[in-house]
Amino acid sequence: MKIIAHRGESAYCPENSFEAFTKAIHAKADGIELDVQLTRDRKVVVIHDKWIDRIVNGTGLVSNYNWKNLKGFTQPNNERLRLLEEIIELKTFWIIDIKEKSEFLVEEVAEIMKGQDCLLFMNHGWKTEIETAKTLGLRMVLNGISSALEYYLFKKKGIEKFKGFYGIECDSKHLDLKIIELLHKEGLKASSNWSNHRLESVMKLMFLRETGIDLITTSRPALARELLREGSNNGYKDGYSG
Repeated sequence: MKIIAHRGESAYCPENSFEAFTKAIHAKADGIELDVQLTRDRKVVVIHDKWIDRIVNGTGLVSNYNWKNLKGFTQPNNERLRLLEEIIELKTFWIIDIKEKSEFLVEEVAEIMKGQDCLLFMNHGWKTEIETAKTLGLRMVLNGISSALEYYLFKKKGIEKFKGFYGIECDSKHLDLKIIELLHKEGLKASSNWSNHRLESVMKLMFLRETGIDLITTSRPALARELLREGSNNGYKDGYSG
């Protein structure tokens, strides 16, 4: 099971910051997930939200700013935002979450990430963008099971529409062994999230490991690795089911 740092070591640093990514690498995360948006002048900037208000000391839409102006704002740790091409100077496995429905964004990410070990995280309903990514030879994880309805339909109809992709993102609330077995049978990887260090959540982490899941994303990669190691040493198992 690979431990992926969600927006870096973002429990302790501003999300998607150079500091968060550096700390994730030092924590020996197996990879880093980050988010990208397009600026007005079509630069690929690393930021989760469409609006910059929550992230930096500015206001407005990312798409309304040219990069020259956007990089003037700072995060709580006094860092400026970064372009994707700057961030990948750090060498690791990357998962790029495409936050904007845009063929151009997919094409730009493909160009920037040439030669890099990476995956794209895509909305499974974005057909044009998915076809663009396929044409460019990009590996993709699709968000497939994020609600009780999708979980029901998945178990009833199977995984035909997901064949040929690298993997599927599954909300851990709707995850069970049957889904993992279905995915693995078709050569697909299973990905899910792990949130924090409360007892219930620790039990969930152990449950995810027992399902045979391939990737977990977490804002606390060092803690996740430590708990998994301790759980292995103690032979820890439990009956957590979501």
